Amino acid sequence: VVDYLLGKGGKIEGSKKLPKAPIYLAIFKGNTIVVRRFPDLGSNSNYTWPAGEGTGGTLLTVAVDSGHIEIVERLRQCGADVNFRGSKNYGTLYRAIFFDHYDVFRFLLSRGACLNEHEKSALSGLEKNKQTEKYIEFLKENKGCNDKTPPTK
Repeated sequence: VVDYLLGKGGKIEGSKKLPKAPIYLAIFKGNTIVVRRFPDLGSNSNYTWPAGEGTGGTLLTVAVDSGHIEIVERLRQCGADVNFRGSKNYGTLYRAIFFDHYDVFRFLLSRGACLNEHEKSALSGLEKNKQTEKYIEFLKENKGCNDKTPPTK
């Protein structure tokens, strides 16, 4: 199906007839078979959909939002930026907390993802929420993240 769509001129950003591109749908649905072929798709792992035309995020933010750790790891291997900030200034680490994907959160931290001041402020308003308690505690115990530490490969 992917080869067919690409052969017919399908693009990473989709089209008017198909606004959600095949790779977006594969990541969102957790289709690792398609995503494993990601470098062969001719796509840019840091491609950003404009906010008015989709998610306003990248392939990585779609994988983080959906909680697909294997796909998050694959996109990171392909060079996806773990500290990407969307149009509302929320990065992948905050999104992992917001969508309650603890394994993705821990992976992103291990690869150098950090919270910016905007996200820290937003988290302080969530501290009383049971869902975010484990994230807040983990960040406190580990003194958050050090944005001067290079990401691990």
